[in-house]
Amino acid sequence: LEQSKRKSYTGKYSSLASEIAEAKKLRDSMLHISDGLNQWASKTLLVAEAYSKLANLIPDTPTQVSESKFFH
Repeated sequence: LEQSKRKSYTGKYSSLASEIAEAKKLRDSMLHISDGLNQWASKTLLVAEAYSKLANLIPDTPTQVSESKFFH
């Protein structure tokens, strides 16, 4: 009876250690994915800001070049 209890405890500890190792792998993997997403989001934001700056360079009124096309 004592021996079977020891085996039972050993199995439980082994199972717990295995679960802890799996949880650590999952956490590390999720953190890695999170870092990648943050890098991607940062680059995407830079591209969006660049497009916004470019858009703001486009005037609301006709330029001299476009005026000359219309009136000549």
